[in-house]
Amino acid sequence: LTEDEVERVVTIMQNPRQYKIPDWFLNRQKDVKDGKYSQVLANGL
Repeated sequence: LTEDEVERVVTIMQNPRQYKIPDWFLNRQKDVKDGKYSQVLANGL
């Protein structure tokens, strides 16, 4: 992948709901503590 493609993938992974990724695809569906849907990423990938 080019540097631009890698940057785009990282951006989408950090903000999946802005790119119309469905909620069922996220790994934190309706968090028990805050009720939000999110994608948790490991640091330093």
